[in-house]
Amino acid sequence: MVQAIKGYRLLQSYRGQPAVDLKAIQDVLLRISHLAEAIPEISELDVNPIFALPEGQGGRIVDARIRVA
Repeated sequence: MVQAIKGYRLLQSYRGQPAVDLKAIQDVLLRISHLAEAIPEISELDVNPIFALPEGQGGRIVDARIRVA
């Protein structure tokens, strides 16, 4: 899924920048998906932005909003 986005090339080592922690980004997306499945009352979930840190350092969600129906 992550590899299909337009900016995927930027997540890899690009123009002297280190590659980001793709495993951590995939893990975040999977966890959010599991959360939405486990709690059917969630009608909307927004995380923006997710900062992808260098490989092995994970990622950070800066802001999150969950709407419960």
